[in-house]
Amino acid sequence: MPTSSYGFTCLDCSTSIPFEPKDLLSGTKVLCPNCMLKLSIARDAKSIVEETLAKLEELKKKQ
Repeated sequence: MPTSSYGFTCLDCSTSIPFEPKDLLSGTKVLCPNCMLKLSIARDAKSIVEETLAKLEELKKKQ
């Protein structure tokens, strides 16, 4: 499994799910490695995620 600096906890089994933001933004579904739950970003939330990631990158540069 590829290493990612981003991740969240599976809602079904509490396993850590690594992901790359660019994959989610491109419409790729993220798969839990334990229970195979599929997650994706809703189309209407894509702009919110893009803005949030841009702000996160700005904060990282200031450190």
